[in-house]
Amino acid sequence: QDACRSEDMVYMMLGREDRKLWYLSENAERIFGIPKAQMQTDVEVLETLTTAEYRREFRKKWTEWDGKGELLQDFRMERSDGKCTWYELSVTLPGDQEAYLFRFRENTRERAEIERLREEIRRAQMDVQYKTDFLSNMSHEIRTPMNGIVGMTAIALANVGDTVKVKDCLTKIRLSSKHLLGLINDVLD
Repeated sequence: QDACRSEDMVYMMLGREDRKLWYLSENAERIFGIPKAQMQTDVEVLETLTTAEYRREFRKKWTEWDGKGELLQDFRMERSDGKCTWYELSVTLPGDQEAYLFRFRENTRERAEIERLREEIRRAQMDVQYKTDFLSNMSHEIRTPMNGIVGMTAIALANVGDTVKVKDCLTKIRLSSKHLLGLINDVLD
């Protein structure tokens, strides 16, 4: 009984054979936005609060369920006042009972938190990819002038007696060094 008074949960018992409503917690009308009397005479009115897709998914699970354990379904509910909330529906068939126990637990905040965390993960993955791409591009950008400097130094050392060739190599080394320094400054700034 105390569990049935939880503010964000609605409990319902539905006859196993006759599919009649045996019990409906007091907060059902406030939570679902449907008059309790209407739910008591036509429990299927609850189906109007969710989409055909969720109803199909639940019916499929229901037909596959053997009555053991717990049948779980998350679904989005849109009340007549336009308010949208997420619920986790749990259905059990207590061992010696002739009625199914339905528990509707609002989990809108949980789902919002999960979505927020998914978005954070997506952004972090994008940041990692951006940094990877940046470092890959910078690696190439840095290697090009470095290879020029190393290559021109080797050519200059091999041609120490040829001042024209050495001067040409030193000019190219200076240009490559300035380009490399510019790249490094851009990265550091």
